[in-house]
Amino acid sequence: MACWPLRRFWRQFFVIGIPLLFLPLPLLVPTKPACCAYVIAVMGFFWLTEVVPMAVVSLLPVILFPLMGVQPSKDVCRNYFKDSVMLFVGSLIVAVAVEESNLHKRMALRVLLWVGSQPRWLMLGFMSISGFLSMWMSNTATTAMITPIAEAVVLELFERKRGNARNNPDVVTVTSQNLSTTQDSNGVYHGKQTTTVTTTTTTQGTVTALSLNPLLINGERFHATRETDEKHPRGAYENYALEEKQTDGHFAKADEPFSVKDLTQHELRIAKGLVLSVAYAANIGGTATLTGTLPNIVFKGQIDTLYGQATGVNFATFLLYSVPGAIVTLFVAWLWLQWIFVTRCACGRKKVSDDPVSDTEAEGSQNISHIIRRQYAELGSMSFGEASVLFLFVLLVFSWLFRSPQFIPGWEVWFPKGYVTDATPAILVSFLFFIWPSRLWGFESSVRNVPAILTWKSMKRKFPWDVFLLLGGAIALADGTQASGLTDWLKEQMFYFAHLPSWAIVVVISLLIATVTEFASNGAIATIFLPVLAKLAEVADVNPLYFMIPATIACSFAFMLPVATPPNAIAFGCGYIKIWDMIKAGFMLNILAILILVVNVHTMGVWVFDVLNKPAWSDTSMNTDLQRLADFNQTMG
Repeated sequence: MACWPLRRFWRQFFVIGIPLLFLPLPLLVPTKPACCAYVIAVMGFFWLTEVVPMAVVSLLPVILFPLMGVQPSKDVCRNYFKDSVMLFVGSLIVAVAVEESNLHKRMALRVLLWVGSQPRWLMLGFMSISGFLSMWMSNTATTAMITPIAEAVVLELFERKRGNARNNPDVVTVTSQNLSTTQDSNGVYHGKQTTTVTTTTTTQGTVTALSLNPLLINGERFHATRETDEKHPRGAYENYALEEKQTDGHFAKADEPFSVKDLTQHELRIAKGLVLSVAYAANIGGTATLTGTLPNIVFKGQIDTLYGQATGVNFATFLLYSVPGAIVTLFVAWLWLQWIFVTRCACGRKKVSDDPVSDTEAEGSQNISHIIRRQYAELGSMSFGEASVLFLFVLLVFSWLFRSPQFIPGWEVWFPKGYVTDATPAILVSFLFFIWPSRLWGFESSVRNVPAILTWKSMKRKFPWDVFLLLGGAIALADGTQASGLTDWLKEQMFYFAHLPSWAIVVVISLLIATVTEFASNGAIATIFLPVLAKLAEVADVNPLYFMIPATIACSFAFMLPVATPPNAIAFGCGYIKIWDMIKAGFMLNILAILILVVNVHTMGVWVFDVLNKPAWSDTSMNTDLQRLADFNQTMG
């Protein structure tokens, strides 16, 4: 009873206790770095515990930095609308437009029609479309859209087998209730229901579980007279005492809807693999683009804040670096999920001729193709609105790719140097969505009666405002650590790590972040770790991108727990998966993904960003920015 108030008011306890816990830091060391560290510590614990909504926590720099003398309010507030924030806003608006037009569903169903209906190829199809969509859309939105399709396919895949069995005159279906039974003098079993077991057999098959009572054979209730493993041809029902007898047990009806509880262990394993593959592919696919997931855009915002535009990190270069690693990781994840969830995989498991999964695949494949084709047909032909969204989406991608592609002069050379960034085309295309008509004008309709592709009402409803604020808070923290001098203090503390091999630091950083992000928001982890790693790179005399890029990608490698990412939570909520299933699949996938990440940074990272050589911008930009800030403060003061 003593712990009852604490359990009831634990949020209030943490909201008050965490700031008080770290309060001695600015009181005993009344300096700007200490005050900034206090704000970071409080925000970090609030983010980790989620006692306050993360978006609300992201607003704390606006309050605490001016009050504690870390930074003027003007400087703090402008971080919430920096260039990288507007880039992310533009990409989110595009994602909302794609969702509103249903273009993403058309793409998903089209891919599923291409790959076929075998479980292994279905898994590859689901992972491909989930990974691709998450490059451009929210990982959560992608998973939420693909997962119901995966669930429908799972149930259809195995319900077909049940339906064939019921309609086949040579097949006997036995549905038994697991009872605590007693046998009377007539050999009839009586008892109370606990669980349900289903067995299907042909005329040459073996009927089992006949000791359980009551039973259904082709819809007739009966009580078994004896246990048997003998072969029972259809018509040998004289071996059973058929009784139209009601018990307090629940009888399975032939017309009851098929659900997850009706799956066998073989089928449930495949269902787990298909559902998990969607979530894992969304996590992996988001790493491929600069706007694909929150840690990536946090990285862009912080690298620009710390070192300016000279780093060469833009949409095209990041895409060139990340896509090969994402594709390899996605393929390895597909092989791994096949091996642990799908029987008869290509990794050495023996094919069994009477494997229920084999029968299920053969019997259900045609029906699955029919279901997918029917859903695709229900979408009809591509509308003018869908075609417009596709056109504007492709236009935006090409604008990003060819703004500054490095190997040729990009279209940005037509404008004053440094004036155009990736945010410019993102906001331009977003603006067009609000004025571009959703259908062609006709004689029967005026311009006023034709709505735009995207309306402000739908945008307000679907736009993730919390992510917008979280990104602004992340950039505000990075700017505050720089302006307060906390980054210089961190740099001095990290000389201990300078003697370690750089590649070893990359491995340790990646493993550490991939572990921590299982328990906390990946955006919060990126916000906290990236400025520290930038200083560590300066101490180790290496390219900051060499540490920061692997750390950014590792923030998305959270495969072990449902709470790690929203896609994981969506998959877990389907009801197929237990936590142990996710840990078993995710632990090894984490290891494999980190290995691929380390190889990728030493191959594509060297080619695209020259990460093994320290660039000039890492030495000069920090001092330049600090001097600019000092001049600004002197002017204002």
